[in-house]
Amino acid sequence: MPQLTDAQLTERLTLIGGSDAAAICGVNPYETARDVFERYMGGKPPKPQTDAMRWGILVEPLIGAFYMEQTGRCLQFNTATIRHPVYPFMGCHVDAFQDGGVVEIKHTSRKLKQKMMPYDYVVQLYHNMIVCCREDGTLVVAAGGRPPIWQDFTITHEITTWMITIERKFWDAVQQKKWEVFDGSPSTT
Repeated sequence: MPQLTDAQLTERLTLIGGSDAAAICGVNPYETARDVFERYMGGKPPKPQTDAMRWGILVEPLIGAFYMEQTGRCLQFNTATIRHPVYPFMGCHVDAFQDGGVVEIKHTSRKLKQKMMPYDYVVQLYHNMIVCCREDGTLVVAAGGRPPIWQDFTITHEITTWMITIERKFWDAVQQKKWEVFDGSPSTT
C-alpha cells in the first residue's frame, strides 16, 4: 500500500505539493495560503493526520482497483517524490500513472454537486500534471460511501502558466520570509 516515509513528509517543506497548491490558489476549504506560508516558516505545525485522512489513504488502492475494473485502464501506483525539472520548488507524490497521464485518487465525505469535482482536487491534479510534465490526468473520487466517479482532464497552457506564476511568487515569499497576498481571495488576506 502506498505510504509516504518520514523523510518524504519532512521533504514536503522543501517544495510546494498539490494540496499546498490548492491552498495557495485559494480553493482549499481547509487551509489558506497564509496557513501554508506559516507552516513553511515554522510558525504553524504540520497538519496532523486525522482518522479521515488515514482512512482515505487506506482505501485508495480499493478505489483504484474499482476504477481499473470499471474502465479497463491500468494504474501504476507511485510512492516516489517527483520534482519539476525546471521549477524544483514544485513537487508531488502522485497517486498513480496511467497511459502517460497522472491519476489523483480521493475519498471524501463531501457531497459532490451534480458530479462536479471539487476545485481543490482539480487544482491538486493540475499541479501534479505540471510537475510530471503531463498534459492529461484523471481525478477519481469516492464520495459519501458511494462508488467512485472519475473525470479526465487536459491542462491548458494558460492554466499551466498561471499556476507556475502563482506558485513561484509564493515560493519567492517563502525564501524571502515575507508574506504577501497571492490570489486575491478573502482567505489569503
